[in-house]
Order: sequence, then structure tokens, then C-alpha cells
Amino acid sequence: TDFSASMSKISADDEVTYGRTGIVYKDKLEFVFSVEDVILNDKKIDFVSMIDTLPILNIDELNSKTQTNTFSLNQDSQLFFSLYYIVINPKTADSVLSEDEYVNFKLQLVAANNNEVTGTFDDITYNISNAFDYENLNYQVDCSGIQSGDYYLRLITESNIQGSLNIANVQNDAEQLTKKSYQNISFNGEGLPTVYALLQNFPNPFNPSTSIRFQLPESGNVTLKIYDILGREVITLVDEFKTEGRYEVKFNASSLASGVYLYRLMVNDFITVKKMLMIK
Repeated sequence: TDFSASMSKISADDEVTYGRTGIVYKDKLEFVFSVEDVILNDKKIDFVSMIDTLPILNIDELNSKTQTNTFSLNQDSQLFFSLYYIVINPKTADSVLSEDEYVNFKLQLVAANNNEVTGTFDDITYNISNAFDYENLNYQVDCSGIQSGDYYLRLITESNIQGSLNIANVQNDAEQLTKKSYQNISFNGEGLPTVYALLQNFPNPFNPSTSIRFQLPESGNVTLKIYDILGREVITLVDEFKTEGRYEVKFNASSLASGVYLYRLMVNDFITVKKMLMIK
């Protein structure tokens, strides 16, 4: 995918970008992760402060240091970051690891107000039979549909290996970002949709509120309208331009009578209609 327009934005800042890299290792077998180059709306995001020279004694301490500072997101935010996972001396896995030993890495987007996970990017587990490198992963996050608020990224490590841990700061020259190819992904960690779809409302039947979800593989002018069973328009829930992604709209029918209603989605050349039932 051509993200050349985005490249010029995130390379505008010629100062350094930041990251954290860590290692879980046993003997000569090393599992390395790095999360870095976090850019939000042309601004670089740093990680929580730490002192490189202090030893890391356990997994919880490691995880506490792989978290970014808090930043604000809304549906128009442009968020970029990079990841990589490397195994050093993978051929030693058969002799170093037991059958039940593992290391798991995953990056999470977390809501700062309640520390609930909003999205998970990658969920990689290494064990005795899976000890190979994963390619560098560069993401451009589509924030369409996200609830506006404060968030942070954190790299979570889980492991039962009786080994050692290390972590270090990373600083990169931001000019190097122009060389990256970014994979577009939703804020919840899902790949962006490839087809148009209007999903069944939930709950259904409902009283008095329900949620309607739809997805767009392309940007376009979107209208989502509610009709009664005779085809008369009741309310317009959406009438605006939206980018590709997944969306959810709340519909409150407390002022309406019980019965069957229709909801119709129109975007570009796509039109579809579904039924829902409101029971008081």
C-alpha cells in the first residue's frame, strides 16, 4: 500500500524518536523485542522514564518499563509505530528449552482512564518448536470509531523460562522513517475490512436501545437511516464522510412504538437493508 502522503508527515520532525528493546534469555538463546518510533500527529511519543543501569529482576518489572507516556486519541488521529522480534541462536532451542517453556510478546493499546485493553497488535509465542524471527512490523493505526480519550501503548511479556531479563532505551534518527512501509490496521488490532457489510443490530429484539455496526473497505459518504415498516423515514443516524474501517452507532427508540423497523446503509455504490424489532 502506498502511504507516501503519510511519510512526508511523520518525517517532518528531524529529531530522534524513542523506543524500548528487551531480552528474555536462557544460556545463549535470546528472545528480543523492540517497540519504537511511536509518532502521533507528527509528534514523537516517549516511554516512561527508566534508568538503563538498574537490573531487571522479574517479568512484572520488565513490563512496567515497556509502556509509553499517555497520549490523546480521537477518530482523526494518525498513529504510527514499529515492532520487531528476533531470536538469537535459535538452533539451541532444542537443547536449552523444555517442552513447556515459552515466551509470549504482545503490544497493547490501553485506555488510560480504566487500564482496559482497547486493541492488541501481534500475539507471538515462542517455544521449543517455534524459535524463528518475525519480520519488522510497521503499523499505521486507523482510529476510526475509537472513543476519544487518553491512551498508552505497552509491550507485554509473559514467560515461564528460568532465565534472565534485560531492557534498554532506543533512539532513532527520524529521517529513517521515510524508508518504512506501513501496514494499515484498525485501533483494535484487526486488519481493515475488505468488503462492505451491515451487521445485525444487537441486542435484537431491543428496548429501548440497540447498537448497529457496519464496515467500509473504502472511504465515502455514508448515510444510515431508520424507517418504519411502511417505509417512512424515522431518523438519520449517520450522514457524513467516513474513512475505511469499522463503526458502531447507538440507536435509542424510547420515543417510538413497539414494532418492526428497517435500517438502511448507503455508501458509494453499496446499499443494504436489515430489519430489527423493538419491544416495550
